[in-house]
Amino acid sequence: MVLHIFRKDWKLLWRAFLIFGFIEMLPALLRLHHGSVSGQLAFLRLPAVIIAEIAIVLMVIAIIQQDAIPGVTQDWFVRPIRRRDLFLAKLLFILLVQAVIFTSDVLQITFRSFTLLQAMKAALPHNLYFGVVLTLPAMCIAAVTETMMEAVIGSALVFLIGTAVDVTGTFLHGGSAYLHRSSSRSGIEWIGDYSGQVVLVVTVSLVLWRQYASRQTAWSRRTTVYGAVAFALTLFLPWNFSFGIQEKLSGDQADASSIRLSLGQLTLDRSPTVERAGAEPDATHLLLPIEVSGMPNHTVLKSDRTMVRLLSANGKEIYRTEIDPWVWESGTPSVPLGFFVPARIIPLLRDKAFTVELEHSLTILANREREKVPAFNGTLRSSDIGHCSTSSGRSGAAIILRCQQPGNGSQCVHAFLQNSDTMQRVDSLPGWCTPDYSPGLEQISKDPLSTFGMTFFLRDPFSGTVFPSDEASLRRSMIVIDTFAPLSHFHRAEQVDVPVPMHDL
Repeated sequence: MVLHIFRKDWKLLWRAFLIFGFIEMLPALLRLHHGSVSGQLAFLRLPAVIIAEIAIVLMVIAIIQQDAIPGVTQDWFVRPIRRRDLFLAKLLFILLVQAVIFTSDVLQITFRSFTLLQAMKAALPHNLYFGVVLTLPAMCIAAVTETMMEAVIGSALVFLIGTAVDVTGTFLHGGSAYLHRSSSRSGIEWIGDYSGQVVLVVTVSLVLWRQYASRQTAWSRRTTVYGAVAFALTLFLPWNFSFGIQEKLSGDQADASSIRLSLGQLTLDRSPTVERAGAEPDATHLLLPIEVSGMPNHTVLKSDRTMVRLLSANGKEIYRTEIDPWVWESGTPSVPLGFFVPARIIPLLRDKAFTVELEHSLTILANREREKVPAFNGTLRSSDIGHCSTSSGRSGAAIILRCQQPGNGSQCVHAFLQNSDTMQRVDSLPGWCTPDYSPGLEQISKDPLSTFGMTFFLRDPFSGTVFPSDEASLRRSMIVIDTFAPLSHFHRAEQVDVPVPMHDL
């Protein structure tokens, strides 16, 4: 009976399925020009991906609603068809939909000259991701609606409910300041993502079970709404709770036990080049240097989040904010931690003794691999960072590095340009990465191909230092690429008293 229902659905939907297959292949077809989107078609890349995602949802809804569960007009109600067979037939067709997505991903990756095995290993987690965040929710919506119009309206209502919860939660957490906090994109983001995916799987499983077993549509619709709300709430998991989970998963903390942090003297930053993005126009920028000792060999220390609290002499909190993530490398004497204090807070600090308290969420990153690629039109093929190439950019004022790898790729990469003769060095922009700390099984890729790029300016705009840019010098220069992996995670709190009043404030 399962195959009978499947053949019936195929006869009715084969034309729509062929159109769906063509739409899913569009992103792959756009990469046919030497494995990348040609300049004339580059603007079609994003619309093609969005249309392909919409096509997945519509195709799944059409498959389920060929034998709609709500209503009383379906002929399968009076025929000797077991509900289990009906569900398995729909699932078989949906697996065929997933197979098309898998094939499209494999083609996109192989067009970039990667092997078939590499393409399949990267396409599988991407296929799983789409199955969880698109296919399963579409099955859920289709199971509680009778027509395509109802499904579209229901999807819009569920989306609006989730968005309302998201906006309300953001407002309660501080509005735009919460969205732009330094830790909003961090290595532990996977915990919230994974929690949301678990919510989706549980919600969809309950709805499909109740609908196909006993057609309890009203209960299933309420459960769908509750699931949307719970999914939105996973975006607001407390930081200490999430980082605590990550800390437990990292296992042995022996590497962190030897690390010592020491704070210097708080000073006023008078530099005219301070980046003030997100800060109030009249805010004052303060600097607090931090020194690190006791680090294991071949490692760096990365801050995932550093909270700063200003306390009065009697211990009352005056102000709190979040410091931009910082990194300490071997050989660095100290790292200046900068933060802004609004003008309304300054009178509470001027000519008064106060205490600065820092709470760090830190990660030790171990150097996993070092690769080198020529700076002058160089190429590199690496199992760790994929296929890389270098080129001249910005009218010869910079060297640009571009790398692409199947799946998530290396999560933390740091690179610098170095002249082999003089050992002069230029660090990349952007600087240090935001790694993904998720276990390998949970590294659900949101794109079949991961891409990263770095720019090395040959003239430092701040110091005026010039890197030799003639062809002979660039041919003797290399881009050194270091990849890092998380070793352990830990919390650390430090305090520094400011007993001498800061008159400059």
